[in-house]
Amino acid sequence: NAAAARRPAWLAAAGLRIAVVAYNGVGAARNATASSAGAAPLRLASMRADIRAARRAGADVVIVVPHWGREYTDAVSAEQRRIAAALVKAGADAVLGSHSHWAGPLELMDGRLVVYSLGDLVFDLQHDARTQQAFIAELTFVGSRLAQVELLRRFRERIVAPRRRM
Repeated sequence: NAAAARRPAWLAAAGLRIAVVAYNGVGAARNATASSAGAAPLRLASMRADIRAARRAGADVVIVVPHWGREYTDAVSAEQRRIAAALVKAGADAVLGSHSHWAGPLELMDGRLVVYSLGDLVFDLQHDARTQQAFIAELTFVGSRLAQVELLRRFRERIVAPRRRM
């Protein structure tokens, strides 16, 4: 339900407690309600509260995963930049976005990583060549400080089954 959708996924690595919170800003029909499953809606006030709650619960690192933006573009909207800045100000250590189906730009805001789109890692979408590209952001923290980012690129080749002779 809506309350459960806003709870973080908890990970542990190198003695750190990592909270991952995810939100949907595309298609409200996919969002959870009080009585049905779905995604947490991308609402800035809720996102700020969730980041603060994760910190109070002992998160050393908070990663926010927004599903946002326009499809088939690497352009970043003013709204995405505004939200990213607000998330960083609220205490997010990294923002790892998705939805555009293309690998998008990234930037540092106050030393915090913002990736606007990781691309299509698992989708089998054949829209254009850029939907075949994605990357994984491998983040290395020293304590709770982001110290290194490695972008692991992935290119998916179209797999075509050979024709059978009849």
